[in-house]
Parts: sequence; C-alpha cells; structure tokens
Amino acid sequence: MSKNAKWITITACVAIIAFAVWAKLFTYFMDIMKGDAYKLSLIEVSKSEVVLERVGSPIEPGYMVWGTISFSNSGGGAVLQYTIKGSRSSGRVHVQANEKKGVWDLDRVVVVLEPDNEKIVVVGGMR
Repeated sequence: MSKNAKWITITACVAIIAFAVWAKLFTYFMDIMKGDAYKLSLIEVSKSEVVLERVGSPIEPGYMVWGTISFSNSGGGAVLQYTIKGSRSSGRVHVQANEKKGVWDLDRVVVVLEPDNEKIVVVGGMR
C-alpha cells in the first residue's frame, strides 16, 4: 500500500468517526430542545381549532427545533421555533415558556402561516 493510500484511509476513518460523533451530538441537542416546553406547545397548537382549520390535520412538526433553553437557581426559560405542516398549509411556531420548580408554563405560542405570514395566537393573547 502506498503512502497516499494510507493517508486516504486514515483521513476517511477520521472523517467517519467525526461524522458519527457530530450526528450523536446533533441528536442529543435536538432531544433537549424537544423537551417539555416544545411538547406543551405542540399539544396546544394541535388543539387549536383555528390552526387546524387553516393548516389542516394531522399537524406534523418538522424535525428541527431552533432556539434557546436556559436554567438558573430560580427557574428557567425557553424561546423556541419549529415548523409544522398539515394537509392544507404549513407554518412556523414561536414559543416562549418559563419553568419554575420543574414545571413548564407557556407564556406565548404563535403560529405564523406560510406564505402570507398570518399570525394565529394560540397562547398568550394579542401583543
């Protein structure tokens, strides 16, 4: 085996291992993002008659969740965004939630429909 072939083999092995580690970390962080705040918001979105009418059923969430989740001694907070798709259209869900003593509460959940950017406030009233 030539020197080039050895380096190509080593580089390929390192690349495969790096990809496997990246994929595991990505899955781990997606699982964290899909915690209680995400689950509660998806339940509320799925129960909303207005969202069901506009998006259609069944409502399916996208795989990716973007945002931040933070914790401190006095509680925590989450600001999340994810996509949904139904039989009629799709949209983005924006979530603001807080956590105290291990219990998450939704402050605001808004669905922004595509393509016209119509906003449906699911939790939290008008702002």
